[in-house]
Amino acid sequence: MVEPDRPRVLHLRSSTDLSGPDRILLDLAAGLPDEGFEVHVGALSSRRRPAAPLVAAAREQGLDASLLPSRGPTDSRLVVRVARLIRRRRIALIHAHEPKGQLVGTAASRLTRTPLVVTHHGWLSRSRREEVYERVGIRAMARSAAVVAVGDAGARELAERGVPGAVVVSNGIRLRRLQPPASDARLSQLGVDPTRPLVIGCGRLEPAKGFAELLAAAGLAGRVRPLTVALLGEGPARGALGRRAARLGLTLAMPGHLDDAPAVMARAAVFVLASRKEGSPVALLEAMGQRCPVIATRVGDVPTLIADGEQGFLVDPGDTPAMARALATVLADPRRARALGEAARERIEASRDHRRMAARIAAVYRPLLSR
Repeated sequence: MVEPDRPRVLHLRSSTDLSGPDRILLDLAAGLPDEGFEVHVGALSSRRRPAAPLVAAAREQGLDASLLPSRGPTDSRLVVRVARLIRRRRIALIHAHEPKGQLVGTAASRLTRTPLVVTHHGWLSRSRREEVYERVGIRAMARSAAVVAVGDAGARELAERGVPGAVVVSNGIRLRRLQPPASDARLSQLGVDPTRPLVIGCGRLEPAKGFAELLAAAGLAGRVRPLTVALLGEGPARGALGRRAARLGLTLAMPGHLDDAPAVMARAAVFVLASRKEGSPVALLEAMGQRCPVIATRVGDVPTLIADGEQGFLVDPGDTPAMARALATVLADPRRARALGEAARERIEASRDHRRMAARIAAVYRPLLSR
């Protein structure tokens, strides 16, 4: 058998849209060829959760990609399908990115004797479904050749659950993929008044993301100067957040998931990450890359990225008054807001470029392939 010139890595992920971990996967895939690796994206899908957007984005980027349909995560035919792909494409290593990918990757790894790497992106809520995901992930990590955490907090979380030794590789982004600022017409299309200061939050609409606290803080800051809040994402808390904004007298736009979210962030007066729990939040990296002033909670990997008052402002999770004061400070001083935005961009350029991430992941891969 003729081996490929470069080891080929199969990245497995279940995806419905281009969420943060999807964009990180694609940014990582853009950097790995420079480290001597080829990438094949395996998008796990079902009738209820099609993964076509990830496949389309991967192919647009020039990557090999396969849509891998199934009836569910325990569909044995999916494992066979992945095993056949591994043999046909001469895959040297599997890299799984979320619970379904980890479950399927573990089975395919054992079937084909292919090394498995698992990335832990973090568990947010404590729902029953999330607890099942956690158990699946821990089992996969126990059987993998290496485990990667996207931050020190994630590595500690894993150690507390009996998975020691995770390699920390912080998320990084391709700055060149960030779009130019959205036009006034685009903002109007999303229900945003382009003449008003825009406060943006981004992520799945669920309690762990702290959007209720963001709205409360914006309500306090908005007493001094009218503003608009835009929450970019979908999720079960959508209705409750809309009702809360109405009670607070806030102008709120919830346009759902946006493929051009970074372009909309570039028009924001301030980006707010109000999460109660995070790993290495991609939306925050993108906002900083767009020179957007940021306010973020002290969670996960965030304090390693932002020095309070230098690249943005840090507040404790749930501290609505502190968040409101930080909002008021940014909105009242455009010169300082611009300085914070420039410093945020410099921090991303210096420490969170996708090539740095790819180099560190490649360092995880190489010993596994030389065994």
